[in-house]
Amino acid sequence: MESFDQIVPNMTRADDLPNLGFDARTRNADILSYLGLQTRLLPAAGVHWEHLNPAVRACIRAELYCTGYVFRPNRTTSKRIGNTVADLLGF
Repeated sequence: MESFDQIVPNMTRADDLPNLGFDARTRNADILSYLGLQTRLLPAAGVHWEHLNPAVRACIRAELYCTGYVFRPNRTTSKRIGNTVADLLGF
C-alpha cells in the first residue's frame, strides 16, 4: 500500500515503477495497449466512457502512445506448514 500511494497519476514514469516494487517484467503483471484497456474497462464491465477516469480516457485516446499496467500483488514469501502434498495442493 505504501508503494502504491507513492504513484502520482500523470507524474510517475513507467521507469520509476520497478523502484517502487511494481515490475512489469514479472509474471504477476499485464501490459495493456489502448485496445486492452478498452476491452478491460468498457462495455463488458458495464462502465460508460464518461464514467472513466479522465486520465484513462486520455490514455485510450492517445492510442499507440498509451500503455496500461495491471499488477496482481501476491505474497513473495510463505511459511511452510504441514506436509509436502498439502503444500503442493495449496492447503
